[in-house]
Amino acid sequence: MKRILLLLACISTLNVGKAQQISIWQKIDDNSLEAGFYGFVGGMEDYSLAIITKPMAKGATGDPVCIRKFNEDFSSYEDNKFQEHGPSKYRVLPFSNMIVMNGHNGGSYLTTTRDITPEQQIKCFTQDGALVGEFKLHIMDAKSTLNGDMVVYPSADKTKLILTSNEIYKASNTLSDASLTRIFVMDENFNMIWRDSMDLEKVYGDGVLYKNIQCDFTSNGKLVLMTSRNGAVSKNLKTQLTVAVFDAPGHEQSRDVKEFAYESIEFKHLLKEDGILCITGITYLGAASVLGNGYQRFFFLKKNPDNTGFTTEHSTEIQKEFYEAYPDYASYLKKQLGPPSALLQMNDGMLYISQFAALLDFKPYTMGITLIKFSEEGKFQWLKMINKYVYCGLEGNMFFKAYNKGSEVLLFYADNPVNVNNPKLKVIKSKENFALVMALVSTDGTIKKTVLDDRIENPTMFDINSLYQVDENRYLIKGVKGVGQAQPLKFARTIQF
Repeated sequence: MKRILLLLACISTLNVGKAQQISIWQKIDDNSLEAGFYGFVGGMEDYSLAIITKPMAKGATGDPVCIRKFNEDFSSYEDNKFQEHGPSKYRVLPFSNMIVMNGHNGGSYLTTTRDITPEQQIKCFTQDGALVGEFKLHIMDAKSTLNGDMVVYPSADKTKLILTSNEIYKASNTLSDASLTRIFVMDENFNMIWRDSMDLEKVYGDGVLYKNIQCDFTSNGKLVLMTSRNGAVSKNLKTQLTVAVFDAPGHEQSRDVKEFAYESIEFKHLLKEDGILCITGITYLGAASVLGNGYQRFFFLKKNPDNTGFTTEHSTEIQKEFYEAYPDYASYLKKQLGPPSALLQMNDGMLYISQFAALLDFKPYTMGITLIKFSEEGKFQWLKMINKYVYCGLEGNMFFKAYNKGSEVLLFYADNPVNVNNPKLKVIKSKENFALVMALVSTDGTIKKTVLDDRIENPTMFDINSLYQVDENRYLIKGVKGVGQAQPLKFARTIQF
C-alpha cells in the first residue's frame, strides 16, 4: 500500500518587481489507500480544490473520483463525492465556480462497427459534487462516427461555455463522407442558450476543416465563428480566413473574408473587454512550422462584431530586413520563429507569444520563446526572445503558461538556471539541470526573470502543463518524483503574490 504525497510550503520571499512568495516542499500524508492526483480545479484564498481518484477494492461499487478540498495551509482536507458518475474517460475544466467533466463512456470513435454506441457526454457539478446539469450527444446512425470528444472552453469573458462537436457520416447519394459540426453555448448556470449545426465545407467552401475553427461569444449574445483553409494551387483555392457573426442560431448576420494567396495560416483571436475582435497570426510556405524558415508575414485584423467589415488590416513582411532589425535574436528567430501559442491583451495593445519545442531522440526539449507586442492597430511595438535549449523532463514542460497580472504578463517556463540572467544570450543545452522560471513582462518590453525552483536540493519535477491560476495572486502546480517508476509520487506547491 502506497500513499500519495502532496508537498506544500512554508513561505520564503523573493522580489520580482512585486512581493512574491513561493512554497517550499513539505510532506502531507494522504491517509486513504493509494490514490491518483488528477490536478487542481478551483480554490480561493482560504482553500484549494483537486480531483483525486481513489482505488476501489475488488467487487466494490461507487465512483472512485472525488473532489478534495484543502484548507488554507493544507494541514487538512475533506473529500466530497460526485453526486452522479461522470464519464469513464474524461477531462476536467473549471467554469464559473463549478467543475465540468467532458468525455465519453466506452466505444471507439474511429470505427464504423462498434459493440457500444459511443456518445459525447458533459456533466457539470458544484464544487461540493452536486450535479448542476448534463448534456449527451449521440451519433445520428450506425454509420456515423464522432470525431473525438467535444471541444470545450470558456468564452472570452468567462461567463459562457462553448462546446463544439464533429460527426462524420455518409452523405446521401454519394460515396464520400460528409462532416457535420455542432456548436452549443451554455450560460454561467449551465443552461443551454445556443444550439446550431452546419456542414462547414458547404457553407464556407472546400477545404474548411473542423479542426481549424475558433468560436467566441459576445456580451450582447452573438456567436463569432472563425474558419480557415489553406490554399492549394492545384485546385485553384486561395488561402482564406472567414469571420462569421450569428445573431441567432442558423442566422448569419455578417461574413467577412480575408484571402492570402496560396500560403498556409495559423492564428489566434482575442475578443477584448470593449467587444472588439482582434485576430493575429502568421503565414508560411511548406513545412515552416517545422523548419522555421518559410514564414512569409504576420497579419492583423480588427473587427466590431456588430458591424460588417474589418476596421483594421495590417501585415508585416518576414524578409531579410525583418531579421536584421533584431540583431540580438536574428540567428534564433530564423530557426525558432513560429505561429502564436497565446495572445494576451495588454493595456495598450496585445502580446503575441510563440514557443519552439521538439522531441529529440524521443526526449522533450524546450527552446526559444518569442514575444511580440502589437499596437491596437496591429503594428510592431517591440520584439523580444527568451533564448534557451533545455531538456525539460516531462512533455508538459515543453511549453509555457502565460497569465495577465494587471498591466503585465506572467510567463512560467522551464530553463537552465544559468541561462536565466545570462547577458550574452548564450543558449545552454542541459539534460538534467532545468529549473522552474517566471518572467514578468511589462508593456514596454522589460522582462524580469526569476528562478522559482532550481531543483538542486529537491529534484521533484514540476509539470508546467498542470499549472493552475486561482486568481492573479495565487497559482498551484503539480510535481512528480520518481518519473519512470511504476507509481511515481505526486506533489504540489503554491506561488503567491
